[in-house]
Amino acid sequence: MLTHIFANKWITVNGINYSSYITARESETESRVGMGFIQGFDWIIDRQHKSVFIKKNGNPIVSQKNVAGYKAEIHNDKLIVVSHDIRYKKFAVGDEITSVNGVLVAKSNICGLLKQLSESEDWKYLDIIVFPR
Repeated sequence: MLTHIFANKWITVNGINYSSYITARESETESRVGMGFIQGFDWIIDRQHKSVFIKKNGNPIVSQKNVAGYKAEIHNDKLIVVSHDIRYKKFAVGDEITSVNGVLVAKSNICGLLKQLSESEDWKYLDIIVFPR
């Protein structure tokens, strides 16, 4: 499932704008807000009347979050970029990673390369070659 992460997007609640991170997946029609946003409000969910009541509380809304620049997963024996912080433009969601630091992606090493990518704080220090989506 391909995921997009958008930083500091405006969310309007009761006519007031708040800045927060949201995530969107290609298979979903709605975007999601994170706990940093949710914890800024008191919530009452009335299942019987299918209503939600929210009120701003004293907690700050966390709009900055340490989000990994990129995330990859294995899909159909391929190493695929599945999410990225919208501030990063070098790779797109859906790109197939074909090489990492001169090592071609193969069935025999794909798990090790995924681990290397997952443990890297910033992919800009890696020599990554992709086949664009």
